[in-house]
Amino acid sequence: MPGGDWPGKLGASSGAFRLAHGLGRPVSWATVPDDAKDVRIWLARDGATGADLVAKLLAGQTIVQPRPDAYTEPQVTEPASSGPVSLGTLLCRHPRLRPVAIDGLLRESETMNLISASKVGKSWGVLDLALSKATGGKWLGAFACAQGRVLLIDNELHPETLADRIRKVADARGINPATVHEAVQVVCLRGRLHDLSELRKLFDRWGIRPGDYSLTIMDALYRLVPPGTEENSNAGMARLYGWVDELAEGFKTAIALVHHSSKGDQSQKSVTDVGAGAGSISRATDTHVILRPHDDESAVVMDVALRSFAPVPSRCFRWEFPTWNPADDLNPELLSSPGKKKLDQHAEARDRKCGHDLLEELGKVDPRHDGYGQTKLRKALGWNPDKFNRVLRTLIASGILEECAVIVARGNGATTDASGLRRRTRG
Repeated sequence: MPGGDWPGKLGASSGAFRLAHGLGRPVSWATVPDDAKDVRIWLARDGATGADLVAKLLAGQTIVQPRPDAYTEPQVTEPASSGPVSLGTLLCRHPRLRPVAIDGLLRESETMNLISASKVGKSWGVLDLALSKATGGKWLGAFACAQGRVLLIDNELHPETLADRIRKVADARGINPATVHEAVQVVCLRGRLHDLSELRKLFDRWGIRPGDYSLTIMDALYRLVPPGTEENSNAGMARLYGWVDELAEGFKTAIALVHHSSKGDQSQKSVTDVGAGAGSISRATDTHVILRPHDDESAVVMDVALRSFAPVPSRCFRWEFPTWNPADDLNPELLSSPGKKKLDQHAEARDRKCGHDLLEELGKVDPRHDGYGQTKLRKALGWNPDKFNRVLRTLIASGILEECAVIVARGNGATTDASGLRRRTRG
């Protein structure tokens, strides 16, 4: 019989499970011996007839019982230790990418980081994600979500705070919380922390089965790091993300991890370098989403590194309590840079003093505000052209000075017109 996505024995087992579930009754299946490539070779080798085939298959059959209660078909894959497979086998087993969980960002059983500075609004953002996923809405008003159940594991907030925030986000998005009471499941771990190495046992204790949740959100990563594991250790964090992958594969759930960026100016870093700790944090995940401050203090710039989607352009989002929303009127290239701002502040203070010096000198040489040659004034101040022109532009833009034409005497007694400036005395 056809085996769907898998050939041969894998197809037989997969097809049997599908039939048992679909028909609601036991289904028998069997395969040829391991030393026979397919049925035709087996029959030709042993000289068997059709009746012999039926008898031999029945002798080695396996009965599959149906599972009427929230049945999830097991994934038929070969263990990692089974060795290399041919390209043909690989292509046959995996004819398409995994289904989309968040359009353009995340697929089923993939992992995602969401990273920004502390207290920026990441936790509000993932509550929006949980509700968007549960309702099939758009996360951040931008990314369509395939509807599915969500497990939110929160280890930072008290239950009262978490409940209050969820109500606020639901109200902002026009969602009646009653419609997602069962679609979003919450575990509050503040005060009773468990690290990632313990989550597998907890999932089993909670009765979670593969496919129960389309998305699992863990907020925040730093409270899931096992004792003795250094955040800056590539080996340690790679092992931690290995546990995340095991959870994602074992329970057939996409996983979103909330993490913080390192201290300091993030504007000059590449996307995958944003995030406190070892570089393996960004390399080990399928999707790496970062939020960095924009020059507009109410906005952030989202950048994404992706593994199974086409690149996503940088995009701005504006904070409109309690949600982030697209701010396509802003330029995503204008990242806030504390270091640049500090330098700019020093430059502004320096230019203000220089402007005072220029006006004082101009008052001495042109007390009646008739106009004075720009070149003569610059030389009197002892400034280079760049400095003089920079300060002059600021004073003209602020309406303190204005340009004018002046007559300048030459050394031979002749005169000529030249560019001058004077203090403005009228509007």
